[in-house]
Amino acid sequence: MRRCAKCVLPESYPGIEFDAAGVCSICGTYVPKPVEKYNGIKKQIGKNGSKYDCIVPISGGLDSGFVLYQIVRKYGLSPLAYNYDNGFTHPVATGNLKALTRKLGVPLVQITSRLHFLTRLRHLKINLSRSPLDFLLCLCFGCPNAIYGGAYRIARKYGAKILVSGESSEEDAAYKRYYLTQAFGNCGSKIGELLSKPLDMCLAKTLNFAFNRHFPGKGKVPEGLPSVRFFDYNPYDRDMMQECLTQNADWNHAGSGWRFDCLIHSVVLLLSRVVLGMTEYDDYYSNLVRKGQMSREQALGKLKEFEKDLDELRAQCESTLKRLGLDKDEVGKVLNYLDAPGEPGSHW
Repeated sequence: MRRCAKCVLPESYPGIEFDAAGVCSICGTYVPKPVEKYNGIKKQIGKNGSKYDCIVPISGGLDSGFVLYQIVRKYGLSPLAYNYDNGFTHPVATGNLKALTRKLGVPLVQITSRLHFLTRLRHLKINLSRSPLDFLLCLCFGCPNAIYGGAYRIARKYGAKILVSGESSEEDAAYKRYYLTQAFGNCGSKIGELLSKPLDMCLAKTLNFAFNRHFPGKGKVPEGLPSVRFFDYNPYDRDMMQECLTQNADWNHAGSGWRFDCLIHSVVLLLSRVVLGMTEYDDYYSNLVRKGQMSREQALGKLKEFEKDLDELRAQCESTLKRLGLDKDEVGKVLNYLDAPGEPGSHW
C-alpha cells in the first residue's frame, strides 16, 4: 500500500492525492496551529466561586488523565472528575481512574445507562443488515452524547461551571465525517426497511429519542455548558504525558495503541482496517508527524506494532461482539468481514 513520503497516510484515505515527490495533499496544505499559553486557559477557567472550578470527563486513558493531573497540579484548580461507564471500559483504564483520582484527591462521579446499551444494540442489529460501513460507524453510537450530555447533567447537579476536555486536533479524524455522509442508507432503503421491519424501526426510533433526551449532544444542551479544549492551550506531547502520569500518578498503559480505554475500540480498529483500508492510527500518527512530535520512521514502527497485535485484537473483538448483545450468527457475520481475503479496503 502506498503511503505519503512525509507522513504515513495511506492511499485509501478519502480524497488524498500525491505530488511528484510522493507527498500527500494533506501535508501539502497543512498549516501549524499556534498553541496558546498558560494565561489563556487561566482566563478561560480560573476560580469562579463554586465548590468545583470545572468538570473534567475522564476515561482512564492518557489524554484525559493528563488533563485532570494538570488541572490540579499545574493550574491549582478544584475539578470534579466525571466518568461515563459504557460497560466496556478496559480493566487497566478502570484502575487508572481510581488511582489517579485518589492520588489527586479529586471526587469522581460515575454513571452508566441501560438505555444506551439497548439503543446501541438496536442500531447495531439494523445496520449490520445494511453494510459493513454502516455497522462500523454505529459501534461508537451514543458515547459522545453520554460523555458530554452526562457531564452537563453532573455539572448542573454539583455546580461546576465549565467543562475541560482532553480533545485534541491530533484526534480530529476528519475522514470519519466523510464516511458518515456515505453511510446509513438512502431515503428509499430506509422506507423499505420501515415497511419490512416496522416494529424494529419504530423501536429504534423510540429508544433513540429517549436516549437523546436523556443525554443531549453538543449544541443541544439546555442552557449550555461552556467547554475548553485543554490542548488548545498546552502542547500535545505523548511521551511527556505518559512519563508524567507513570511517575507521578500510578498510571498504567495497555496495548500498542493510544486508545485502549474502551474494549469496543478493538472492533472499530479491525473493521476499519478491512472496510476502509486504514485505521485511526494512520491518521493520528500522521498528525503527530506533521506537528514534529514523531518521526515518520517512528510512526511506521507504531503501525508495524499494531499489525503484530492483530491476533490478540481479534480474540478481544470476538468477546466484545458477544458482550454487545449480538447473537451467534451476527457475531459470525462480523468475523467473516474481518477474515475476508485480499488487500484491506478492497472489498467494499
